[in-house]
Amino acid sequence: MEGFIDMDKSDFYSVLGIARDSSQDEIKKAYRKLAMKYHPDKNPDDSDSMKKMKDINEAYAVLSDPSKKQLYDTYGHRGLEGYTQEDIFSTVDFDSILKGFGLGDLFGSREGFFSGFSSRSRGNRSKNVGQGADLRYDLEIDINDVVHGLDKQIEITYKDSCLECNSTGAENGSVDSCTYCDGAGQVIAEQRSGFTVMRQVSPCLHCGGKGVQVKDRCKKCEGLGKLDVNKKINITIPAGSDDGHAIKIEGEGGAGSSRFGDLYVVVSVKEDVRFFRKGSDVYTEENVDSILAATGGSIDIEGLRGTLLMNLPQGSQNGDKVIIEESGLPEIGSSMVGRHIVILKLITPTGLNKKQLELLEQFNNI
Repeated sequence: MEGFIDMDKSDFYSVLGIARDSSQDEIKKAYRKLAMKYHPDKNPDDSDSMKKMKDINEAYAVLSDPSKKQLYDTYGHRGLEGYTQEDIFSTVDFDSILKGFGLGDLFGSREGFFSGFSSRSRGNRSKNVGQGADLRYDLEIDINDVVHGLDKQIEITYKDSCLECNSTGAENGSVDSCTYCDGAGQVIAEQRSGFTVMRQVSPCLHCGGKGVQVKDRCKKCEGLGKLDVNKKINITIPAGSDDGHAIKIEGEGGAGSSRFGDLYVVVSVKEDVRFFRKGSDVYTEENVDSILAATGGSIDIEGLRGTLLMNLPQGSQNGDKVIIEESGLPEIGSSMVGRHIVILKLITPTGLNKKQLELLEQFNNI
């Protein structure tokens, strides 16, 4: 089920590179070391750093919480089945921790980094209690959209409470007290050693620490307590957008107990067969008659906004670049426009008639 712990994920101790008997201080030191190494601010050109950082965050969120750590130490990933991703990340304020390390906000959009959530959603920030999950929507645009901007209606899906069962997941909202923990939500394990009795308190695995069990599942939400809700939203992609550009739309994310989360629309630009982009500049290759390149002149070429007149300097060579100012892509949030840079490919003329060949020969003998 989406949002729950993945049973196939790596061992949390291995992720942090620590021993299973490590102290909380050692766990935090290991997290800090890895965060300093893999944080996107430190690795702007490494797309894998985002996933690595998410794995590191999740491992730290579990091992830094005594109750979750006890469950994980005893049962492995299966011991966390009762927790959603929101539950896992809710006890750690990563923003404050990383800012204390001198690193940027994990939840900012500058690097397109979204910690603790899948391609559709992520967990709540602990400092925004009652806020719904933030959502991510990936949108592919083409070079024409980069030139002119884009207004588009998108459809998102988020989780909202099931009113049929009042979010309990039980038919008619009727739940029973957990028979394994007597409704306490916790279990106590005792271990005797001579005259000493050691007691360990941990969340009940059978009810996920909730103290209640569902006898008959709600048919509408299939016992999940939440339903998928589809919503259409009008968005504007500004001209000049590049790969990884993220647009934050407040209040258009998942439902929460007090307010909706935010929506992040993340842009990717489809590769164009003709135009190669580098920042706000675009590059194209143009076939040019070698005779025209020698004499100089003007030809029409295809630009981003229609036909452009390109002036060829006399004696142009194969591979030379001709720059046409203010004919490239707009710079986002600016009135500046990049350049259209043309790379010349000289073509030897074929199919010349006798007179043309004679003239070329005369020219060659001068």
